[in-house]
Amino acid sequence: MPLAGIEVEYDPIVLPLDEGLYLGVTVRSTLHSGSTAEGGYLWFDFARPRTAEPRILIRRQIPTIASHWEPLARRDDGYYLMRVLPRAGRESTLVWITPRPDDPTDLRCQLVGPEGSPIANRTVTWSTAGKPDPAARQRLRAWVARTQLVDLLGELVSALSRRDGSGARQKFRAARQLAYRIGHRGVLAALQRYLRQPDIEHASLALDVARGLDDVVFGRGGGYAPPSVQTAPPESYAQEATHVDAFPARFEQPMPQAGSGRGARPVPASVPGAMAQIPSGAAPTAEPEAVVNTGFADPAASWEPFEPDQTLCTGQDYLFWLEIDAADQRSIERTPMALPAELPAQATVTVALFDFPGEVELRSGASVGQLRLRPRGAAEVLRQPLPVLVDHWPGTRLAFPVRMPARSGTARLRCNLYFNQVLVQSRLVQVMVTQRTRRMPDALRSVVDFRIADPATSLADTTIAHAASLHLEGDGRGTHELRVVADGGTELLCAGATIRDGQLATQIKLARSALQRVAWGTDTPWREGLVYRYATPAPYAQLTSDLINLAVNGFRLHHLLLRGLGQTRGTSAFDMACTLGKALRRPGYVQFALRDGAQHVLPAALLYDLPLDTQAPRIQVCADFEAAMRAGQVLGAPCFGGTCRQVDDPDDTVVCPGGFWGYRHALGLPVSVGPAAGLPSHLDGRDGGWLTGGVYCDFQLVDEHRTALLHLLPGLRIELAENRRQTFDALREIQPHVVYFYCHGGVERAVPYLRVGRGTTEPVITPDNLFHKGIRWAEHRPLVFLNGCRTTDLSPESAIEFVSFFVQDAWACGVIGTEITVFESLAAEFAEECLRGFLAHGLPIGLAVRQARIALLARGNPLGLAYVPFVAPAIQFRRNHKEFDRAA
Repeated sequence: MPLAGIEVEYDPIVLPLDEGLYLGVTVRSTLHSGSTAEGGYLWFDFARPRTAEPRILIRRQIPTIASHWEPLARRDDGYYLMRVLPRAGRESTLVWITPRPDDPTDLRCQLVGPEGSPIANRTVTWSTAGKPDPAARQRLRAWVARTQLVDLLGELVSALSRRDGSGARQKFRAARQLAYRIGHRGVLAALQRYLRQPDIEHASLALDVARGLDDVVFGRGGGYAPPSVQTAPPESYAQEATHVDAFPARFEQPMPQAGSGRGARPVPASVPGAMAQIPSGAAPTAEPEAVVNTGFADPAASWEPFEPDQTLCTGQDYLFWLEIDAADQRSIERTPMALPAELPAQATVTVALFDFPGEVELRSGASVGQLRLRPRGAAEVLRQPLPVLVDHWPGTRLAFPVRMPARSGTARLRCNLYFNQVLVQSRLVQVMVTQRTRRMPDALRSVVDFRIADPATSLADTTIAHAASLHLEGDGRGTHELRVVADGGTELLCAGATIRDGQLATQIKLARSALQRVAWGTDTPWREGLVYRYATPAPYAQLTSDLINLAVNGFRLHHLLLRGLGQTRGTSAFDMACTLGKALRRPGYVQFALRDGAQHVLPAALLYDLPLDTQAPRIQVCADFEAAMRAGQVLGAPCFGGTCRQVDDPDDTVVCPGGFWGYRHALGLPVSVGPAAGLPSHLDGRDGGWLTGGVYCDFQLVDEHRTALLHLLPGLRIELAENRRQTFDALREIQPHVVYFYCHGGVERAVPYLRVGRGTTEPVITPDNLFHKGIRWAEHRPLVFLNGCRTTDLSPESAIEFVSFFVQDAWACGVIGTEITVFESLAAEFAEECLRGFLAHGLPIGLAVRQARIALLARGNPLGLAYVPFVAPAIQFRRNHKEFDRAA
């Protein structure tokens, strides 16, 4: 039978906006909660769409402390039900309906009793053919703002009940801003006398907030005041009022104001009474650490993020959100992680999303946003990926539109955080996609698999800007994804490319083979009997021939990496490659971030990006470089500053050394620090500096090289062990600034090793040996230099195990290694030049490596390109008080 005492008013708001509309429904009742009435159902009857079912998302407008509302799932007959249990006052709902584009769907709406009989005779019908109603649009603006205010007040009551001082202050400010904006006298009256009260945890405020909720819901003594009678807040508050005027379209739905999206759950009906017992002047809680929170939300209900155990539907649109604030219980981060504490105040953090082919789809032009850090590490939005979200999304939270794939299963996206074009954190976001939403453990999760520290203080004393960050990762399915973020001058450039694994492995092998031919005359791995071609000064013709050989292979590798760029920005690959090429034309810091277990390590120093006809019958070397060589002024040659004639007027039959990234840029290939403490931006050398490690004593140049190291820096203490046991003792007992190995090395049964001491009878040193000996340097976080001479089969990929141990377990700041086998004279010469720049001249390590390469080239040797800096390129050694005072 129809329920007595209930009347229903349908206020249909027909607003076809993009792919959806809002429908407002008000249910008035005269029954009380103690009544025997069972309530009724709001029944949505859809004409069956041709392609897929539309979605209904129902937003209650009544707060939890007075709510008897419950959503129900779709019925077997295809109808959608929303349960409404009557209570004194009114129950209001805000409904968002999203049919498929170009697929007419009709809607019929009626209130029915539990047995299915109509409660009210009135039925509302709606069709996609409806036209926007300006008056209805204006009413909906007020309705949306009212809904936001109720949410904020409810969350404020929740925060007060938990004595969460930080959360309550956020909700308090946001609620007062919105109440002022919409002119709600009742709420302003409840909050006004507390505008300058620091102790907002006072119990009386909680009671007033509860009365404000009652006023908003039931309309007693409140309502919307005209501007002439609005309570005037302080001037400083009026300037920070939140804008809520613009009406939202798809992906622009009504959102709570800044601070309202935190993870607090609304409190139950029993809370207001309990709040009266909160003691006056309760001590505020400590400020929580700001961490990176991420998650997903429905575009039509973006104020309510999904729980981490909720799957997402195939083919549907969602919002991926990110904020830096106190930990949110609805965040999908497996391990909440803060940004490096060294990031400066007001630092701008760029957040860029990258997709995997056939998985989570990004919207073109909406994959990059920016945040500005606030005190205590929290952040506010500087740039939303979709600018239209600025007025309707919390001021602390970025929102990226994404679409799930059409297939079920796991789908991924990559989320990177950058500071000054330096990749600071990278997280892999994984989503379980199903045909229908359901609960599943870890359905949504985000895992940080790369993190590095802030190099800002190192950069302060340099004149070379950070130009770009590149990140190459395998997707586990036979392809690799290249992610590039670069400083384009007037804009930030963000692009990605997909590369097949076979192509990448082949080009890397060809580039290294070219380096091997330069070093010992054959492209096969080094073996005993092969002679070092630069053991004595080589003729200039040999140098030019080798440079051309390296450039051809470096150009092909560069071409492979960059030809697919542009897919994330909706532009052509050719145009994007050209744009990035211009951005990287001048010298700068360039970071190649390496995740744990990297399948490939790019020979980044060999990348060659100036125009080159690789099939030209005759290729010659840049005239500016030849002139600098004759004059003995290679270090100051225009080629390495990006100002030579080959840059300004390129000739594709000319090779310029400045086209190699290893000669032009300060490169760094840092590995993730994993669970280790964040990296320092400098090494504190005010105690004079320590260099320790081990040497292979049978090298002919070992004594001469040791003497040269002793004279690098006055006051530098050096202890280089001459056997395995002494090496372990030195590494364990000393907190050095540089750990240096001048030794043999190789790989045996897939395990990399180093050999110190004499002969081949003494045991070698492997990563597990170092771990077993408890090697860790927490004080100085040293640079490790692995100068392995005449090594066998020790490629950068196999050496990654050593690199990862030193950085993640031993807490080194980074490692210098080699692309190929090097020889004693080359190893000694390069190490002395590099460490002189790093220790004596205070150069950031990326610049010290670059300068050492150019110094060797000035002597006619191009094999400085064989060294790989697995370290953030801007880390410095500072040895006197003036350097520290200047940095401060």
